[in-house]
Amino acid sequence: NANNFARRHRAVGLGAMGWHSFLQRNMIPFESLGAKQHTRAIFEHMREQADQATRELAEIYGEPELLKGYGRRNATVMAIAPTTSSSAILGQASPGIEPYSSNYFKAGLSKGNFIRKNKYLKALLEEKGLDNEETWRGIMLNQGSVAHMHQLSDHERAVFKTFKEISQLEIIQQASIRQRFV
Repeated sequence: NANNFARRHRAVGLGAMGWHSFLQRNMIPFESLGAKQHTRAIFEHMREQADQATRELAEIYGEPELLKGYGRRNATVMAIAPTTSSSAILGQASPGIEPYSSNYFKAGLSKGNFIRKNKYLKALLEEKGLDNEETWRGIMLNQGSVAHMHQLSDHERAVFKTFKEISQLEIIQQASIRQRFV
């Protein structure tokens, strides 16, 4: 039963939300060495902190039956969880470790449909004097992509690629880097 499992394992799952948002806020293309380096550094740090916390909790509250002798309070400490609803509520961050599906989209929420614009792209367009209806209409007509926007540099277009434009191999490579820490 679930109650017994919870008592025996004390499983928790620290994860991430807003990975693509983090990269875009820092103008790091998803398909870059910098993204891979941040993946490793962030998830390694999260794992170290989670392991330290479970050891401290074991000292305070004791080890559960399954973990006697391991010096740990929790059987698992990391997870990759879906955070789609949470990311929408918490300031339109990208869900979990996923790339954004679009830079301009309609979000169907319980209170109705809302138009969402990528806030990091919006800030860049404001800087360049391009935050206007014509620009956003062009983005909408290109399925949320900015690949057609020659007013942006190659680097800027790379930063704001959507999941359809990002190499699936890149997504797998980043997952393989993260996996050793999850």
